[in-house]
Amino acid sequence: MSDKIKITEHEVAKRIEVASNLGNIMLAKLLENIHKPNWNCHTIFYLSSRLKDEVKELEDSILVNNKSASTYENIRRECGDVANFTAMILDHIIQGLDVCGDSSKTASVLDKCNLVYIFQKNIEVNLLRNTHKGDWSNIPFMFFVEKIKKLVKSIEIFINYADNEKVNHSIIDMGVEIGTIVAIIADNAKYN
Repeated sequence: MSDKIKITEHEVAKRIEVASNLGNIMLAKLLENIHKPNWNCHTIFYLSSRLKDEVKELEDSILVNNKSASTYENIRRECGDVANFTAMILDHIIQGLDVCGDSSKTASVLDKCNLVYIFQKNIEVNLLRNTHKGDWSNIPFMFFVEKIKKLVKSIEIFINYADNEKVNHSIIDMGVEIGTIVAIIADNAKYN
């Protein structure tokens, strides 16, 4: 017997909303940094290092004792940063980029919208596919952060072998899982 549960129309709409909300946070964060160079000018190793930094910032924002509205807003913003750097890594993998390009080129608004849209749609699919995971609203944030840290560590190892198609698929799967987790954290922070 399958451990999957039936998902209602309301739950489908909720999961799509969770992915959409993260997409909005991601895009807002990217547009704040419109002046910065295109992510394609950075190596995948640099982006991986920045992803680790952003996960640490997310963890620090969660560990703040003062759980005010501004704390939860900061958690949501850090989720956007983690998701953006993850999406940038996946963009490198998909495009087969491994060298630094023109650092003077900035990403257009359209580039940023496309990056967010594609990542958001993958998160939606992942949220809808994993119906067996049920309700996540009572799971502590730090449980999710520890899971993200393990996935980031795996990505760090796997990107050394990113010329292998199976490895690349694994990196993409892990990246989408990170995006799914930060979407859940951002959603949970919205209600606190």
